[in-house]
Amino acid sequence: MKRLADIVVACVFLPVPLPLFPVLALQIKIDSPGPVFYSQMRIGRKMSRSGPGRSARTRS
Repeated sequence: MKRLADIVVACVFLPVPLPLFPVLALQIKIDSPGPVFYSQMRIGRKMSRSGPGRSARTRS
């Protein structure tokens, strides 16, 4: 029941800020010379490029 409530609330309230995302991206692009999404080279065992949505992996 709680999962259903979480999904319903997310479906109702998530579309509210969606029109703001392109406006914010445009403001970032106008304000700074870099890209809207920050990415960086990671140094380690595997050279990889990290970007939005990537999380750190831990050994478990």
